[in-house]
Amino acid sequence: MKLVDNWKQAHKWFSVHLIIVLAALPEVWTWLPMEWKQSLPPDTLKWLCGVVGILAVYARVISQQKKVPADDQKPDTDV
Repeated sequence: MKLVDNWKQAHKWFSVHLIIVLAALPEVWTWLPMEWKQSLPPDTLKWLCGVVGILAVYARVISQQKKVPADDQKPDTDV
């Protein structure tokens, strides 16, 4: 197994944030009051996990680098 080149920046990736949310969802669900859970449709946790999982895959394949403005589009700093 080989790590990606910029693995030290993983804590900044949207996909990593979403995977952390995905891992925490079942635990958070157990701490919610029963009245809240009963007011939601029965498959809410399953659907939430599915949606967050799909978003994590999408976030992993999109470019997450900040755009650098072109030289001719740099903001004026002369005041």
